[in-house]
Amino acid sequence: MKFIGLLFFIIWGIAPLHSEAQNQKKLDSLYKLCSTNKIDTTHILAFLSISQEYRHFKKDSSMWFAENALRLSESIGFVRGKARAVVYIGHVYFESHDYAKALTYYEKGVQQCKHTRQDKLTAIALSNIGRIYEKQGKYKMSLEKHYESLKINEKIENKKGIAVSMNNIGMIYEKEGMLDKALEHYQKSLEIDRQTNNEEGIGLSYVNLGVIAQKQKKLNQAIEYYEKASQILEKTPKQFGLVAALNNMVSIYVDKEEYEKTTEIYTKILQINQKTNNQIDITRTLYNLAYFYLKQERYAEAMCQAEKGLQIAEKIGLIYEKNLLNATIYQIHKAQGDFENALAYHEKYKIINDTLYNIEKSKAIHNLEAKIQLERKDKELAYFAKDNEIQKINTEKKAKELEAEQMQHLATIEKDKRKADSLFLLAKYARLEADKMRILEAKLKAENKNKALHIEKMQTIIIVATVFTLLLVLFLAYIYKNKTLIQKQKDEIEALNQNLEEMVQQRTQKIELRNKQLREYAFYNAHVLRRPIANILGLYQLYETESIDSEKEQLLKHLDTAVKDLDTVVHQMQEVVAD
Repeated sequence: MKFIGLLFFIIWGIAPLHSEAQNQKKLDSLYKLCSTNKIDTTHILAFLSISQEYRHFKKDSSMWFAENALRLSESIGFVRGKARAVVYIGHVYFESHDYAKALTYYEKGVQQCKHTRQDKLTAIALSNIGRIYEKQGKYKMSLEKHYESLKINEKIENKKGIAVSMNNIGMIYEKEGMLDKALEHYQKSLEIDRQTNNEEGIGLSYVNLGVIAQKQKKLNQAIEYYEKASQILEKTPKQFGLVAALNNMVSIYVDKEEYEKTTEIYTKILQINQKTNNQIDITRTLYNLAYFYLKQERYAEAMCQAEKGLQIAEKIGLIYEKNLLNATIYQIHKAQGDFENALAYHEKYKIINDTLYNIEKSKAIHNLEAKIQLERKDKELAYFAKDNEIQKINTEKKAKELEAEQMQHLATIEKDKRKADSLFLLAKYARLEADKMRILEAKLKAENKNKALHIEKMQTIIIVATVFTLLLVLFLAYIYKNKTLIQKQKDEIEALNQNLEEMVQQRTQKIELRNKQLREYAFYNAHVLRRPIANILGLYQLYETESIDSEKEQLLKHLDTAVKDLDTVVHQMQEVVAD
């Protein structure tokens, strides 16, 4: 099981909303400030505060107040309000996951905040730009922005901001695999939070330290950090850090196969989720509880949790979770010898699983085809642009050559020596210009040839990846046809139920062997197969956005490796099914 790395990215300056009543009281006070007809800085600042209060749960309202604050600031020349409004609009786009627009507004906001000497807000905007670059996988650029933010916070002695910057920088180093540097920054953040008695910050720092220890295989130390974090974060109003600590801790106990401890922690997580009434998290936690009760052969408790989870999943339309819960209930019935219900739930699982897989693969194939077409069109346009440029240069070259010939001809018939010399010089200059045009033409033709070779190579790689994907889909479709075997097994089980106990035991062993093969196939399908396909798609997206030729060549090598990995996985799946 993968453990959860806590993302300690915080937009500073926003007070936590401790309760709905407190939030409404604050909003009422702000609305009262806005009720006057007079437009002044107080009015605008109230608009901005309301925008921030709405940012997490009413994004449209938040955007409306921020945009109007910007318009009013421009109308009265309130430059500080304008800068703040621009950054707040960036916040809304960021919360809406529209990172391109968020980046545009943050960059504008940084310039305006620097101009108006709003250092703390500048640090916030820079930090969030770093977050965007981190989400885009541009870790070097992300680090640069976080270090800029850290420098400003150190300048204004904003200790809370310094602690957050340290954690943000640590997260980037962690993602790049530089665990020692990540640990160094997490420890610095913890030290600052202790100086300021920031209990929530201390707890979150312990979670991050636990993640590093866990990645370094220091599991006992990781558990110690997570337990310290849990004890501190239980007392804080926000629970996301506590859930992260518990989830990370439970992943260690799962690896150790200490399932009793695992279910104990998941029960705590379920209680937290029920307090926040997060139906999605409740469903997922119920599935985890059911799965690990099943591991302990506590079938009644496993069935109780699975049925609760399935009821919620069906109610709110969680298809993936519904599929997992159907598979779990199938396993419970099978373990208890209730083969009729086991097969019924297995059939439900297969139907949903095949539907999900077909949808996912159809989207992947469609995206690949669309990207191939887009890449081809872009390259063709670039190719035609080069052709046009060459034709233009060729025309200019011919014109220069003609001009040179004319000048030379005039020079030969010119009686005045001075004029003849001048004309000969002009002819010589025209010849030089023509030679330059010829050299440029040759250079562009060479570049065009290289471009064509590059296009051909990329198209070949993408087509190979697409062919592999299509072959895989066809192969899985062939496997799906074999589901008639399940019906055959059901008939055999019904017949066996009427025979002697010895025959039932023999058939049970055969079914368990077949189920083991199905689990192996499901594992390959859910985990092993997705990795190379995700790598191919991710590498291609990076290639599409990369502009440096050397980096593109490196990406092509990685893409070739990913395609070979996909081929290996397909052969492995064939071997599993053949067995």
